[in-house]
Amino acid sequence: MIGIGLPIIYPSFNTGDAPVAPTKQVLYESDFTSDVDGWTDVQGLGGLSSGETSNSGLTDTLEYVSAAPFPGSRFIRLDLSSLTIPATATDYTVKFSFEGIIPIRVKAKFDFVSGTSTDIVLANTASTYEDTITATNPTLLDIEFISSDSNYTETAFFKNIELFYYA
Repeated sequence: MIGIGLPIIYPSFNTGDAPVAPTKQVLYESDFTSDVDGWTDVQGLGGLSSGETSNSGLTDTLEYVSAAPFPGSRFIRLDLSSLTIPATATDYTVKFSFEGIIPIRVKAKFDFVSGTSTDIVLANTASTYEDTITATNPTLLDIEFISSDSNYTETAFFKNIELFYYA
């Protein structure tokens, strides 16, 4: 007996195109090879210079040198007004390398919305900070740094500061 095989047809469903992956939107990147790329010391407690090399060998850094032994944290600031910032609540990522010539911890903040502080990093040890902070239409980005004794009266280095979000 000869069998006639009929093909079996399985129903299929068109699930559509795969969802589009979010795209990284870079708002700011530093290189610090020739200038301070917009960063300021608004407290007036130190000086900033670019193209510096840290004790551990980070090159082309932004160097902060404290000029006064006042207690408390120090911070450097970037004015975001010239950037195209989303007007809605957005998850921004701030990423950079840093080093202090004394033990140091850092955090980023937008206006009054603070990120998470790092643990204390040993002197002359390069480390990386990365945090995602939700903010609505921020106008300022600060990098705050402080030593283990709640003062900062020395030198700190910052490299490859990047600000981005995904859309």
